Amino acid sequence: SPTFFTNSFFFAIAPWLGIAAAAVLISALCWLPLVRRLTQSIADMMRATAHIAEGRFDVALNVKRHDELGHLAASINRMAGRLETFTEGRKRFLGAVAHELRSPIARMQVATGILERNKHPDTQKHIDDLKEDIDMMSRLTGELLQLAKAETTPNPLNLVPTNVADAARTAARRESADGIDIRVEVDPSIHVQANPEYLIR
Repeated sequence: SPTFFTNSFFFAIAPWLGIAAAAVLISALCWLPLVRRLTQSIADMMRATAHIAEGRFDVALNVKRHDELGHLAASINRMAGRLETFTEGRKRFLGAVAHELRSPIARMQVATGILERNKHPDTQKHIDDLKEDIDMMSRLTGELLQLAKAETTPNPLNLVPTNVADAARTAARRESADGIDIRVEVDPSIHVQANPEYLIR
């Protein structure tokens, strides 16, 4: 024989190739359902974690497995439930705090109004500073209420061109006190995209 494989007396390759092909086909048919169930379970978990990342905790994985994937699905369900509990608790706390802060802030605004009517020239600057602080507290309280009522993440900020030097001077003026010398050295040509109030804070 010129080669090892051409003479059937030595080695008949055709039947063995047929047996190998049949074995591969049978193995594929047996493993395909199992692999499909595995990939389907993993895809469900990926969708659930994507929902959780977006702040949607109402996910319930129905993976009836008793292996590691089943335990992982149960852990994701527990995590979603606990995150929902923590998030709702944080919203209730923020809402309650903001609501309680509104009453004393309103009383302080009334008091500053009375002080303005009976103002003394020497106290006008202090009254103006006090009014500005109270207005800032009122805005912060409103933002807390808005955050507490938000279903998902807060609305995107409205960014506008903001002069950094002006923002720094405003922040220094708010924090200044008698006898304190605050000097701001910022290039007045610098502008950034920002929310002016948040940048000042």
